[in-house]
Amino acid sequence: MLSVFQMDPLWSTENIKALQCLLRNPEDDDADFDPEDKHPSAMARMKPSDIGPRKAKKSEAKGDTNERKKNPDDIWDIDEIPEGTQFEDIYDPRPQPEYELFYKQSVTKYHQWVK
Repeated sequence: MLSVFQMDPLWSTENIKALQCLLRNPEDDDADFDPEDKHPSAMARMKPSDIGPRKAKKSEAKGDTNERKKNPDDIWDIDEIPEGTQFEDIYDPRPQPEYELFYKQSVTKYHQWVK
């Protein structure tokens, strides 16, 4: 019965050494590697980031950095929101009434006991 390593050409010596070179940390000491492994093939020097097309670098010449990116889900633009208090209607000509709010709470024995 043949083993998986004998049947599959993927597990050749070159491919295993290339995988070893790919997975090793370049900052580690190279003393544990053979001298013949110092010059691996071009495939062995490939990294996962080498697969696929390269991304274009973002240009550093951006426009105004203070501009906020527009969210397509926003209903209004930030400039369309009126300034002032949140519930004040600036287009209402009627005078604002003067009022005070008082809050009442019934304090029971339970509230006194919890404190």
